[in-house]
Amino acid sequence: MKATEFGQRRYVPVGLLVGYAAAIVGDSPPRFRRTAMAAVAFGNSTGLPIVLLQCIHASYSPRTHLGSVNPLVFLSVYLMLYPVLQW
Repeated sequence: MKATEFGQRRYVPVGLLVGYAAAIVGDSPPRFRRTAMAAVAFGNSTGLPIVLLQCIHASYSPRTHLGSVNPLVFLSVYLMLYPVLQW
């Protein structure tokens, strides 16, 4: 396993720990702590896809099918599905 792969695999568990600590420090109700942990662990799940879609879209020619489609169409599908993935 490469060092970068190992570093990327640590982000979610570290995010879960930070989320748990934030829930404790923020004195959130016990039933909300898991939601707070998930929100922190998957913090880039909204902003990161926007950047990725724009970068990928820029690499396609406007004459191709993917180059002629607005990349934000794909983002709307992702934003509808990612809350289901978090639960």
